[in-house]
Amino acid sequence: MWEEAMLSGERRVRILHKFKGELDGRLSSIEAGLHELEEQPASRKSVDLVMRESHTIKGAARMLSLPYINAIAEKMENLFELLHSQGHDFQTNMAKPCRAALDQMAKLINAAVLQEPQERFSNEVQNLCKEFDKVLLGERSSQTDTPPPFAMPATQSSSAELEAVTGPLDLEALTPTPLSEKNRSPVKILIVEDSALQREMIRQAVAARGYEVITADSGLAGIASAFEERPDLIVCDVVMPEISGYHLCRFIKNEKGLDDIPTVLMTSSAVSKQDRFWGMKSGAAAYITKSQDMTPLLQVVQLLLSKRGVRPAKRRSRGDTARENINSTLNYLFDKLLFETTLSNEVRGMGERVYARVELLAEFARLIDSLVEFVALGISIFGRVTTETTVHCRRRLGPAGLQAIQRALAARPNPASDTDAKVLFVPEELYDPSHLELDEPRCFSFDLVAQGELIGLVTLVSVDNPIDEGTQGNIRLAVREFSAVLRTHVYYEETRRLSISDGLTGLFNHRHFVTQVEAEFGRFLRYGSVFSLVMMDLDGFKQINDFHGHQAGDTLLRGVSKVMQRCVRNVDLLARYGGDEFVCLLPETGEDGANVVGERIRGAIAGFAAQTVGGLALKVTASVGVCTVSPQCSQFSDVIGAADRALYLSKEAGRNRVTIFRFESDDAHRPVTG
Repeated sequence: MWEEAMLSGERRVRILHKFKGELDGRLSSIEAGLHELEEQPASRKSVDLVMRESHTIKGAARMLSLPYINAIAEKMENLFELLHSQGHDFQTNMAKPCRAALDQMAKLINAAVLQEPQERFSNEVQNLCKEFDKVLLGERSSQTDTPPPFAMPATQSSSAELEAVTGPLDLEALTPTPLSEKNRSPVKILIVEDSALQREMIRQAVAARGYEVITADSGLAGIASAFEERPDLIVCDVVMPEISGYHLCRFIKNEKGLDDIPTVLMTSSAVSKQDRFWGMKSGAAAYITKSQDMTPLLQVVQLLLSKRGVRPAKRRSRGDTARENINSTLNYLFDKLLFETTLSNEVRGMGERVYARVELLAEFARLIDSLVEFVALGISIFGRVTTETTVHCRRRLGPAGLQAIQRALAARPNPASDTDAKVLFVPEELYDPSHLELDEPRCFSFDLVAQGELIGLVTLVSVDNPIDEGTQGNIRLAVREFSAVLRTHVYYEETRRLSISDGLTGLFNHRHFVTQVEAEFGRFLRYGSVFSLVMMDLDGFKQINDFHGHQAGDTLLRGVSKVMQRCVRNVDLLARYGGDEFVCLLPETGEDGANVVGERIRGAIAGFAAQTVGGLALKVTASVGVCTVSPQCSQFSDVIGAADRALYLSKEAGRNRVTIFRFESDDAHRPVTG
């Protein structure tokens, strides 16, 4: 909210007015908290309220360059941190400076809005801060069994909490012991904490173990110190003005030369699952709760340093880094994260917008085209039987480019199938067998991996400049997200195929056939599109089952199904109607064409012999019924019923023949035998 700090003129006045409106509300909240603390023993909820409001005011004042408000809010925050850690009631001597602080901050913000000099309040602010210091020093010295001066507020981190973020801890091995002179000097630890009191507490605790300590009071100052000092480990607060501990940690992990520095994130509240998630995603080595006992923090520090070893001392001067243009680097990092998030969302959105596989692959190719120049993009999908590759061209592709894709596939074979990969589609208008590439095509391959399983390959063919690492990283991100989308589509297609297919023969099932006939009948009523049905029943199939068993019968059904598939077009729908009965829907086909198909199927079945495991050659014939839709049909079931009647007329006429059923105006149920 306050990123517009250091502004001048009317815009700054508007922002100050907005801050004043918020400050008035926060001061009222603090006043209510003080009143509650005076009426009853200090509760953690009331103390946390005042601490939180003071911390927010302090951060906003710092960013708006209001140092006096910042100083007062920090003193108030320190007082309540001490109250929180010691667990004592709110005393009368604490109320006086707190209420004076509220009045002083109200006067300061009014003066800032009116653009009056803040310096005239200098003496008042200094005296108020001294009052706070007296209370703070008096409360510390009044404790008989107080923790060491580096005690921290909040609850103690348990060993289980530490193990959750750092792995199992050997507590006995990590019992605090003085470091030897040999490794005392090289180990340098950076502490980043905006609270002066907490920063000093942690500094004393860490320095007491023999480490060299550097401190920073903000995230930006911490980044600058990391560049200049190259510490061995960073201990960082999460909630800070300007940039948070999460941002600092991500910045460090994305900067070469600093990315190997482990970072420990600290928070003054209980660590939630969401906190751990963000800590992990930002690259933190550990995430702990600030504790009254410093042992857990020191254990984590020693554990991380023991895993990492001592880094060679190497400093980068201020001149070299010029603070490494930190703001620009942060902007680059945040832009990069925003770009990656946008790219990921774009790929994931394909799964919601696109349902056909061909369209899905084409849209992904268009996305890659927006990221990098390429000649061709091959997308290979590994199936259980074969590998299907679709090639998307952006320029003329010759045999060399196609061979580059095939070589990439050969180097990354389908783990589920031994058969050779086949290219399903290459745009004819861009593929030229006579085209010769001036340069050898460069080939870049990216695995499609979903849930740890290799499901395909994306192959990029380029003849121009090589693809830089940054672009390759973006492509890998897109491919990784696309893998999940593609796996979902493959599962969807497989589930849909199973729902409309017959498990034994692989043909369409009865339910899907009826659905398609109903749709075809609707087109007939609306547009007059003619269609026909051919229904087949195997002659004597029951006897084969009875004499040779059901396994032999199943073998015969599968063989006959393959024979029939070779007799029909791709647009025709061949289904198992039930048992040994089959049916074929012939769109845009009249009676004569349907009769030809019926005879072709009958003859093919009669000439087929199924070979069983026992070496038997099983032969059958088929009785066939044919019917073409007619205006006399009032519903789609009339056509199915007519084809079925024609089939049984073939049975009655001696089997192994085709019968045509015609709808006539005078008698809609008179069959005609063909």
